[in-house]
Amino acid sequence: MIDLKTKYSVLKIWMIIFYSIILAPSFSQNENTDLLYREFKTANPPTLQEKLFIQTDKTFYLPGEIIWLKIYEIDGILNKPLPLSKVAYVEILNQENKPILQVKIDLDNSMGKGSILIPKNIETGNYTLRAYTQWMKNFSADFYFHQPLTIVNTWKPSNFDAIKKISHFDIQFFPEGGDLVTGLTSKVAFKITNEYNESLNCKGVLLNQKKDTILSFSTVQFGMGSFQFTPKKNDTYFAVIQLKDTIITKKLPAIFSQGYVMQVADADTAHIKIAVRSNINSKYVYLLVQSHQILKSVQSNIFLNGETNFLINKEKLADGISTFTILNSDKQPVCERLYFKRPVNSLRIQVITDKKSYTTRSNVNVELSTMNNKNKIADANLSLSVFQINTLQSPEYQDILSYVYLSSELKGKIESPAYYFNNPSNEVAENLMLTQGWRRFKWNASSSVFNFISELEGMIIKVKILDKRNNLPAKNIMSYLSIPGKNYQFANAVSDSSGNVIFNVNKFYGHHSIVVQTNNQIDSNYRIDIETPFSDQYAKNSSSPFYLSTKWKDDLLQRSINVQVDNAFKTDEKHAFLPTEINDTLPFYGIPDKKYYLDDYTRFLTMEEVMREYVSDVMVRLQSGNFNFKVWNEKFNSYFDDNPLVLIDGIPVFNINKIVAFDPLKVKKIEVVAKKYYLSSLLNEGIITYSTYNGDLAGFELDPNSIVVEYEGLQKQREFYAPVYATTEDKENRLPDCRNVLIWKPDITFDANGKTKLNFYSSDLKGTFMLLVQGISKDGLCGSALQSFEVK
Repeated sequence: MIDLKTKYSVLKIWMIIFYSIILAPSFSQNENTDLLYREFKTANPPTLQEKLFIQTDKTFYLPGEIIWLKIYEIDGILNKPLPLSKVAYVEILNQENKPILQVKIDLDNSMGKGSILIPKNIETGNYTLRAYTQWMKNFSADFYFHQPLTIVNTWKPSNFDAIKKISHFDIQFFPEGGDLVTGLTSKVAFKITNEYNESLNCKGVLLNQKKDTILSFSTVQFGMGSFQFTPKKNDTYFAVIQLKDTIITKKLPAIFSQGYVMQVADADTAHIKIAVRSNINSKYVYLLVQSHQILKSVQSNIFLNGETNFLINKEKLADGISTFTILNSDKQPVCERLYFKRPVNSLRIQVITDKKSYTTRSNVNVELSTMNNKNKIADANLSLSVFQINTLQSPEYQDILSYVYLSSELKGKIESPAYYFNNPSNEVAENLMLTQGWRRFKWNASSSVFNFISELEGMIIKVKILDKRNNLPAKNIMSYLSIPGKNYQFANAVSDSSGNVIFNVNKFYGHHSIVVQTNNQIDSNYRIDIETPFSDQYAKNSSSPFYLSTKWKDDLLQRSINVQVDNAFKTDEKHAFLPTEINDTLPFYGIPDKKYYLDDYTRFLTMEEVMREYVSDVMVRLQSGNFNFKVWNEKFNSYFDDNPLVLIDGIPVFNINKIVAFDPLKVKKIEVVAKKYYLSSLLNEGIITYSTYNGDLAGFELDPNSIVVEYEGLQKQREFYAPVYATTEDKENRLPDCRNVLIWKPDITFDANGKTKLNFYSSDLKGTFMLLVQGISKDGLCGSALQSFEVK
């Protein structure tokens, strides 16, 4: 059996080869750049990048409501569905970046569906929904999925129209390329925010040390702007910014006497010009172009009079964000900046409702179709939500296209990311790249050592083994994990030099007890700690404080009543779970050689009698007051020398005396594997398993050194409840229908013509409803569509 680490190593090698072959640089190279190309590829091999995107049913919630989730797992390099990890970890973080709710959601073929019930004890505020996989934990938490949510607890007193206190403003300046250099003109971008990371509009002037005005500037959009600036020798500069009644003074970044600067601009509609200037006596420079960590181009130019230009064909760049890096003749990075290319292709989703206006409890028919930009059918998987919009719930949503190609590539909050896809102006996008996307190129940026392994088959449970005598990690200790039950799970693994043990278990759903132990017959001086699978790393940005507006009072009161009514009359319907499918009910060893159902035999009162009289494949021996089992080896016509692996409801028993002393009337069946069986690195000379009637150990006493914890497995799927008013009697039913989410469809597929039809019913609520549908095609096209209708 191939262990998990070996599978991961094979996967890693395959990924490096795969990305290197299909994503080789599209630009021609010359002799001067071949060596640099090889050095870069050696130092920075492609690393598998996972992205998660989540569509929620809406963004504003009250206690008692359910957050419905659809998860898309995406290859961060190819931007296509990535069927790799099998578990997504989803959390709701409060303003202090502390998790208040956590769930594990099953990923199947790059998709996942889940839900989170909002509890009644939650505080009112702005929250962040975040999600990641175990593999994503190897990288910065800034690149986990993040989405803002608002929750108002109407069960607790509300402070309406509290004054928002702003005591701090921050303005930062970002020279294009990274540095300001004396005598060289640079574009300088800037961004101004308050302490809640909210953008502001401002005007300002740039002054020198003599307080002479050099230039004036102002924001263009989202608190960002830029200006051209040439610093002079021995001069210092500071900016004076006016924000309504507030004046802020800020020094410019350090100005270097020598260095390099770069300027990026469109040469024409098809090409980008990168101008590099320097006051250093340099012979030539290199340009590296990367898109999604794939090296797209390596070029070199000779300096003439301290200046050189590179020309890049836009068609050669991948959609989304690319990085331009300038290296000097010593191959050291001297300038860098990001460039954003709007995606040329996207998933086109057409939404057609049969009416623009409906009455309450009436049938709504919707036709959906998907196409690519060439009007050809796109094989896509979509999710759909229909929700009410009002003063509480805005129609704004996180768009999968802008997330995949923009937000997920940058650290921090991106204000209105869809703006950069819908607005033809490139100035604002350029300012975003300069202010929020800047990063330093590093050789050997890709780490070859990862602390977290992808969950390729099921869940991974990580354990640390410590020696009680010195509290140090215990290495090379065989450990055992069991999830007892009728369909139990069992795994074993050896601790590494740090005492870590990784158990790979199949998927299991809901709440379970897990048992972890070492062989107490060998040594009982080990302490076992089970580690949380959730991430303890957090992005720097947090949700801003939430302030209730008086204009929300009436809507909040009505919304609260509606939620309580809906929960009171439809408790069973709203909390119904879909049946969990168990794909494999066989134990890890498959079909046993012998199976004994004890109810088929005359019942003995001792287990020793049962084993001696009925289980002919096992010899029972008593030596020095201790029982031993020996399994018959039919192949060699003799008994094995060592004790077999003995399990009861999936839990290993190392002291055979305890099994012999157990009440046989509590055992339903005994199974025997009469051959050698390798499980990971453990060789077992046969296996004997005892199954109780309910799979609950039936009072069997566990070893006191074992650790038993309650462990939450994958989330069971809720079934979305949507009533049907097909008849007059249904429509006249006096039970109220207060749904503000009319339908939630997380898994929409299409026919051969790229079309599908859906229908649902409006509730008793009147107003404007928004139909939001979005998703991704098999070849990586992303898209969304929004359609509104009225209920009168």
